[in-house]
Amino acid sequence: MENHSADPAFLSPGQPDCPAEATPPSGAIDYASSPTLSVIRDVAGDAAAARLVAACGGTCVHLPARLQPEAELVRLVGMEAARCILGRFGAGAALRIPTGRGHGHGRRLDHGEIVRLRREEGWTAQRLARVFGCSDRQIWKILAAAPPPDAGGIDR
Repeated sequence: MENHSADPAFLSPGQPDCPAEATPPSGAIDYASSPTLSVIRDVAGDAAAARLVAACGGTCVHLPARLQPEAELVRLVGMEAARCILGRFGAGAALRIPTGRGHGHGRRLDHGEIVRLRREEGWTAQRLARVFGCSDRQIWKILAAAPPPDAGGIDR
């Protein structure tokens, strides 16, 4: 069982939900499975798309009304790439960033650890998805399938 809460590459409770120092995934990104990711690559480049997948894959990134150096998007892809993305999608848009692996990648998730981090440490579904490398939708499915805390059973 991995303990992501102690890993400095991940997030502490007071930090934004995207790790600023995320590195692009080592495997090829499946651009064909996501029109949004393809457009990001076309307007801002492969590096910007890869950084978004690495840091925020499986969740949404909200585009700010005005680009500031401290904005999540700027921290992740840089000011110029952020301008290109904002110019294409518009201020206030919420972009669902895929994991970049396509469907059926076969990764097994530690359901018990996901449920524990949510219940005991209050992690958001977005943070869990970004740390475990899956979508926030998958996190919600895992949490919904877990027995209630007072059921006396072992969380899956």
